[in-house]
Amino acid sequence: MLKIPAKTFMVGEYLALHGGPAAIILTEPAFTIDPSKKLHTDSIAAQFILAQTNAACNWGLNDPYFGKGGLGASSAEYLLAYHKIYGNFDNLAHVHAEYIACCANNYRPSGYDVLAQTSFGCVVVETNPICVTACKWPFPELSFALIHTGKKLKTHEHLQARQAVYNWQSMLRSAEKAIFGLEYSAADDFLAGINDFARTLLVEGLVIEHTQVILQDLAKEKILAAKGCGALGSDIVLIVFAFSEKNIILELLRSRRYDIIATEDNLFF
Repeated sequence: MLKIPAKTFMVGEYLALHGGPAAIILTEPAFTIDPSKKLHTDSIAAQFILAQTNAACNWGLNDPYFGKGGLGASSAEYLLAYHKIYGNFDNLAHVHAEYIACCANNYRPSGYDVLAQTSFGCVVVETNPICVTACKWPFPELSFALIHTGKKLKTHEHLQARQAVYNWQSMLRSAEKAIFGLEYSAADDFLAGINDFARTLLVEGLVIEHTQVILQDLAKEKILAAKGCGALGSDIVLIVFAFSEKNIILELLRSRRYDIIATEDNLFF
């Protein structure tokens, strides 16, 4: 049974719209096909199947997150549909191009989520040319947690109305620093890159208010890096902390009724 992991942008969600680099976390539980359901006819996946086969989709999505936003359900649907038709993801350029074409009438996404969700672990994605590089969590001294905010922002609506990002170079420097840290197990660079990127998002007005409240609350604790992830940081908050503090931090989050989606223990492989 094909499994498509959930995705969360660590850094680069707005850079991706310009073809810049991004780092994405892939976690379990994964999305799978549910033959007892039907995809919505307006979904990208259903439209893709109709265009390719001239027939309606006869299956739906098993979503272990029950409709929570920000985790890549719609891109998982597309990948499941693509795999049904083509049998593999060997040609990533074709996977990406077909996805962009399906979205063309409404908005133009980066398609980085689709590229990343064909892989595993921690993924660095670039599209000029297309390159997807995966690794394990490289920091034995660090842990992370993904927290769902309880809110859901429709990314396609945000992209349709998105404002220009004026501090693109600052985002690029921060993302490159975080990615360097990820690729070379350089924890200080990784943490600095995450925090720098988060600050730029805030300055650019790209962090929604309810996420700002969560970040301010967690800033009082032993958190080494934190940022909202995805469109306006609305759905998911990434926090990174010392591995030695993991049990204490997770218990603190639970006591405050934060919805913990995943830690490094849930990376998809």
